[in-house]
Amino acid sequence: MSESPAVKVDPEAIIARVRRFVEGRGLLPAGIVVVAVSGGQDSVCMLDVLNRLQVGMGIRLHVAHLDHRFRGAQSASEAEYVRELALGMGLPVTVASIDVPAYRMEHRLSKQVAARYARLRFLSAVAAQVGADRVAVGHTADDAVETFLLNLLRGSGLAGLGGIPPSRRLERGQLGPELESRYWSSLPLPLPSGPLPMAVRPILALSRGDTEGYCQARGLRFRSDPSNLDTAYRRNWVRVELLPTLERYSPNVRERLRNAAELLADDHAIVSEAVERCWVGMARIEQGRVEFDLAAWRQQGVAIQRQLLRRAFEVLAGSLEGFGRVHVDAAEAAVREGLTGTSIDLPVGIRLEKGYTSFHLYRSSGVAGAAASLVSPVPLAVPGTVTLADGVLEASLLEAGGGSWGEWCSGSRWEACLDAEKVGTSLVVRRRAVGDRFVPLGMERAKKLHDFLVDEKVPRRERDRVPLVATPTEIVWVVGHRLDDRFKVTPETRRIVRIVFHQSGGDR
Repeated sequence: MSESPAVKVDPEAIIARVRRFVEGRGLLPAGIVVVAVSGGQDSVCMLDVLNRLQVGMGIRLHVAHLDHRFRGAQSASEAEYVRELALGMGLPVTVASIDVPAYRMEHRLSKQVAARYARLRFLSAVAAQVGADRVAVGHTADDAVETFLLNLLRGSGLAGLGGIPPSRRLERGQLGPELESRYWSSLPLPLPSGPLPMAVRPILALSRGDTEGYCQARGLRFRSDPSNLDTAYRRNWVRVELLPTLERYSPNVRERLRNAAELLADDHAIVSEAVERCWVGMARIEQGRVEFDLAAWRQQGVAIQRQLLRRAFEVLAGSLEGFGRVHVDAAEAAVREGLTGTSIDLPVGIRLEKGYTSFHLYRSSGVAGAAASLVSPVPLAVPGTVTLADGVLEASLLEAGGGSWGEWCSGSRWEACLDAEKVGTSLVVRRRAVGDRFVPLGMERAKKLHDFLVDEKVPRRERDRVPLVATPTEIVWVVGHRLDDRFKVTPETRRIVRIVFHQSGGDR
């Protein structure tokens, strides 16, 4: 048997269990909740239970379903089924179709990772559209057991062995590369400009046997995804082969593993509080990059350092998939023992590099490689864009009418505001060249670009990769570092050239 067997259940008892679980953990405060419904038994059970609870709990449901286009007509049929199910319950519903196979191929992602990125982007966008701060997903206790075993086999520490948390705020690093409009079958939904929603798991205390029994008792139809039985995927192998084998030797193994995961989760919560304090105080997060000060880092114990490395990787990669003990060990050793300029490659295109006074993790498609495609200078029109190997430089023209630099720029290292009359209309994007000089903002004299990059502690291997925005004769912006003082915005400025570097996978 590959799943928890269906059990005969009292639907009212299941509803009461879910309500106690939700209220005991404060998962669903009053307001709008986006309910992610795939059409399978777990999500259909969750939707029906929440629909029957919504009046008493002061919540309002909005159903969301994404067709990933992996199974053609079958997945399209499932999308239509979810739409009809929601409308039959009198609930608003958003259904979208995204070409995840094409998205996956372009960004060289695994099928499951690409699907997760697309799904989280879609659900976050629906939440923003309807004004929801909660997205309910249908993970069950069996999912928690499978996750526990997967992480145990991978050599995970407390973070992975704690199973699946009942709730967690989504982070932009979990959303993966941008889902451009060409992947959507309709107009793409924009992401929220502020914090992403909280993912909550209302039926985490139920087994799949409970959800199937509930659906049977309530006469609810659901759809089965045949790919869930494909043991080429490790999670399915755990579900279909490993767990049934363990149950032959220990019939209560699922419950015992769930209990172990809960105990470890309690321990991890204590560690997490300490890690969170360090993370807030130490991690500097910018587009596609997490940086730590070396002096502060060395004051932490090895256990905290390892947790911070895992957290940084997860923020950048969107998950800890593929990031095992061997990678944590290698990253920790590189920071502890490596010389300035030491770098190591980690899974899914993440790289760690050690500088003079800090080290950072970044996507290999970050600003460090942005100039790699600049064989010769590329014109940058105003307004206009230049697409590099690893991002886009976007220039726009603003009417200032007087004011200071601080009134027009956010201060981000990825943004520059320049006096339009001074920079002119013949801007280019290029690599550095021998003899390059510029006047760093706040200085009066020109400085060699090479000396500036050394003083900025830019590792040697990165210096030729930093893109420059320039006139035919002068550098106006060392992207990600400093603009030239001669081109800054002043109270006399009437028009502003605003240039923003959007890294691949960052927010546009």
